[in-house]
Amino acid sequence: MQTCRNLDINPQEYLEDVLRRIMSHPAKQIDELLPDHWLASRKKNAASQTVKQDGLG
Repeated sequence: MQTCRNLDINPQEYLEDVLRRIMSHPAKQIDELLPDHWLASRKKNAASQTVKQDGLG
């Protein structure tokens, strides 16, 4: 939880997302669910959604 707070991640949002995905997530890619990687992925996905909504993607 402290890592989430340090990264300005809502701990509840993070845990809900990770717990939903963990059973189907490949074991070799489990590091993607760590808070810092999770945040980077969310930011990347948000940016790509913005581009798609602007009609540029």
